[in-house]
Amino acid sequence: MKNMLKKIASKKYKETIFSTTLPNGLRVYLMPKAGFAKTYGLFVTNYGSLDNEFIPLDGQEFKKVPAGIAHFLEHKVFELEGDKDASNLFAQLGADANAYTSFTETAYLFSTTSNVLEATKLLLDFVQNPHFTEESVEAEVGIIEQELKMYMDQPGSALMQGGLQMMYKENTIRNDIGGTLQSIKEITYQDLLTCYQTFYHPGNMIFVLVGNFDVDAALKTISENQAGKTFPPFKPIKRRYYLENNQVYQPFGEKQMAVIIPRTSVNLKIGYENLNALEIIKRDFLLQLVGDIYFSRGSDFYQQLKKDGIINNSFSFTSAVHELFGFLTLSCDTLQYEEFNKRIKEKLLQIRTTQIPKEDFERMKKVQLARMIRLMNSLEFWANIIHEAGFKDLSPFAIIQALEELQYEDLHLIQGFFVEKAIAVYQIMPQGDLT
Repeated sequence: MKNMLKKIASKKYKETIFSTTLPNGLRVYLMPKAGFAKTYGLFVTNYGSLDNEFIPLDGQEFKKVPAGIAHFLEHKVFELEGDKDASNLFAQLGADANAYTSFTETAYLFSTTSNVLEATKLLLDFVQNPHFTEESVEAEVGIIEQELKMYMDQPGSALMQGGLQMMYKENTIRNDIGGTLQSIKEITYQDLLTCYQTFYHPGNMIFVLVGNFDVDAALKTISENQAGKTFPPFKPIKRRYYLENNQVYQPFGEKQMAVIIPRTSVNLKIGYENLNALEIIKRDFLLQLVGDIYFSRGSDFYQQLKKDGIINNSFSFTSAVHELFGFLTLSCDTLQYEEFNKRIKEKLLQIRTTQIPKEDFERMKKVQLARMIRLMNSLEFWANIIHEAGFKDLSPFAIIQALEELQYEDLHLIQGFFVEKAIAVYQIMPQGDLT
């Protein structure tokens, strides 16, 4: 059956990926990995927490649904007929199953060393044949409510969410992926059904299998499974997003929680630009690279902050440049939170006008490439990069190549990010008086 497949190969990395699009629109990627005992399956829909306004598959007008509905739906999809849970069926096959919801996607996955074809069919079947009811939806509210309360009590989660709310005014990234205690109570059975029918269509989904399996057998299993199901014609989904420039909504905010040491974050907002997928990927790599140059543990700036007692091992930074949002966040648990905020902000603003040493750029680019090459031993890495590329209509190797092709002169593409109006501080303070 390989003659049905498009071959995507990299001579440099000695990797081959097979792909096809089935008649119902499902994109399938198969990556056999010789010498691996495990196989990793991923079934992902291009639908996340940001997708709160859209035109339903059978509708004409935009519909707005409560925050947290994508995550709520992820929970309900595991529910099978007869009060069974898909996780238990995977366990009977000797496979581990899981799922996650992000800002932009919902994914269901398994890993196994046996019964690969059976696990593949199960993954396809349980995601494509949900059995949630109005009664079970009402019961789920309490479960998700407890999950939300747990996250709300975690200072790290509160710090990240607070930073996003300082940066963004309307973009739904400011909402917790799980929603709020109020919004999840507003979710109805019909809302879930509408979201499922719209976003869980095969034409909006990708299936990836990476690891120890036979390509022909896997393709036959997937093709026959999909041929036995009926779906309405797919049409591109119209979604409404609130795209923002780099002006932060509020420059400062704080919250009191049961912490002993203050937690603080300095957040840099990346404004929306009308860029193609590779341009966005390029900026994402550049921002990570600059973050490594100035804020990694080997940097002079990090070492000086450590020497001055401003930071400790809790210091971290994370960055993302996406089509719909972007940010760089630096955070730490520190009694010197005011000095931390001041110095980090000063450093961010210096990056705009400072000439970054070319040797630092080249060194950190090599570090980034080395990290990526190490990750190539991970089945999860390949599954993630394959589906990310698939949704962008790119070759998975194009993403790797984008990093390889970065030039020192490209730094000008992101130095404009580092301006005063794009910076917001958010901190978690101990309850009561610090003194």
